[in-house]
Amino acid sequence: GTYNQATGLYATVAGGISNTASGNDSSIGGGANNTASGGYSHIGGGSYNAASNTYSTIVGGYSSFSLGAYSHIGGGANNTATGLYTTIGGGIGNIASGDNSAIVGGDLNLSPGILSFVGGGSVNTSNGLYSFVGGGLNNTASGLLTYVGAGSSNNAIGVQSSIVGGVNNTTAAFNTFILGSDITAYTSNFTYVNNITSQGDVRGVTGLFTNVNTSNNTQTSTLSVL
Repeated sequence: GTYNQATGLYATVAGGISNTASGNDSSIGGGANNTASGGYSHIGGGSYNAASNTYSTIVGGYSSFSLGAYSHIGGGANNTATGLYTTIGGGIGNIASGDNSAIVGGDLNLSPGILSFVGGGSVNTSNGLYSFVGGGLNNTASGLLTYVGAGSSNNAIGVQSSIVGGVNNTTAAFNTFILGSDITAYTSNFTYVNNITSQGDVRGVTGLFTNVNTSNNTQTSTLSVL
């Protein structure tokens, strides 16, 4: 390579152009204009990437920053891993800032919650402890142990609440579950749906629900118990 520098103790630069390995035991495989300044940090390739903390790594991609200790970025562009043991698989413009959080891919996703996860999609945020967003657009899992599978503009706030998908849903109470769209769940320990059809029995704690009468206009049902 050319214009490469290995200034750290036991640092190595295998190839590429204008790469700098300044951290002790740091290494760069190739690429261009990459900087490995953290101790034991590593950059495989790509360009304009920086691994600046202890054991931080970047496999490749463009203009990404592995700033947290033991943080990892697989590829993509303009991704930033700032928390301890954070991981970004790829995508564009993702930021993993919560300790032990992960973003698999997508673009403009955030994982500020500790042990939070975003699978993909766009503009999703997982900021609750143990929160999860699978994908979709503009979804937020902000409560403890909250889950949003997909859809768009969903917000899981209540502790241990879940939104499978749909649009414009909000769980505002403990242990609520939403299947549908444009629903706000205010009561704990309930499942909310727009409509429901069963090909078998519908059962409750007190028995079997039967004689279900449905009004299409009001979308309400009357259930009797055997």
